[in-house]
Amino acid sequence: MVAVNGKKLEVSGKTVSEVLELENYSPTRIAVELNYNILPKAKYNTTVLKDGDILEIVNFVGDSRTPFIFLMISAFLNIFLDIMF
Repeated sequence: MVAVNGKKLEVSGKTVSEVLELENYSPTRIAVELNYNILPKAKYNTTVLKDGDILEIVNFVGDSRTPFIFLMISAFLNIFLDIMF
């Protein structure tokens, strides 16, 4: 099982691109974090998910500064939650 945005899915063995398609995400307006590390778009097609992976998908909305803000908030929350719990 892989946690995708907190939801457990049976997607082990699938690539990140396949999961994005299954979950109806457009790769042009998102950022993907795999196991607390930002995954470059160039690796979506070749990164195969395995049991226990944690995949976070952030959908961008707004002006050109919004993606950076969402990434920073996401990274901060993940680090904070790891430290606290």
